[in-house]
Amino acid sequence: MSRLTPTRVSLAAGLVLGVAGFSTTFALMPSPTSGTTAPNDRISAAVAELRKTHLYIGPEDRWRFTAAQVKTLQTTLAHQRIPTYLAYWDTSDGDWGITIGQDALSRIAPAIGDKGYYFSADSSEGTVDGQGIGYQAPYFSQLDNPAQPGPSLVTMLDQVNKQDPEPPWNKESGKSSRTGPIIGGIALGLLGVALLGGLMWVVGRIRRAIG
Repeated sequence: MSRLTPTRVSLAAGLVLGVAGFSTTFALMPSPTSGTTAPNDRISAAVAELRKTHLYIGPEDRWRFTAAQVKTLQTTLAHQRIPTYLAYWDTSDGDWGITIGQDALSRIAPAIGDKGYYFSADSSEGTVDGQGIGYQAPYFSQLDNPAQPGPSLVTMLDQVNKQDPEPPWNKESGKSSRTGPIIGGIALGLLGVALLGGLMWVVGRIRRAIG
């Protein structure tokens, strides 16, 4: 039965460190499909439009806005101090997509991934849900005049723009929250590889000196 010499123990430790470090890194890295949405649902449609104009209005609610009101909303969103994304749709019906307030935002925000505010306004109730990446989104429960969503949304965005941004209550979501653990995993892996390489070199020198 072979003995566990200090050299063998050290080699094993180096291997364990390397494997553990790189395994941690790969486990924490976002997969190519993370933050994506299923094709042909309205979340995907919202994400695509929000990336371009920061505004998404569900097809069922287009009639509520004039072209001038849509332009005003897009201009207002373009000049927000904190990047702001706004979806206005019927969360109770729509086209049977997943658009229920925070459920929708929990998919939209990671899919876009930018620091900022994300809002979902419900055309059927006039309610507003908010979520943030890097900031705590200001709280709004209701539009001031749900029957006039164009002006009401502009008023809400003006109020958002006047508030001082607050850091998130919980750990920041998104890719940046993984940066520390990933760097730590890489460092641990490199340490293990360096230790293993150094020990192999020492063992080789000793064998050559003895042989």
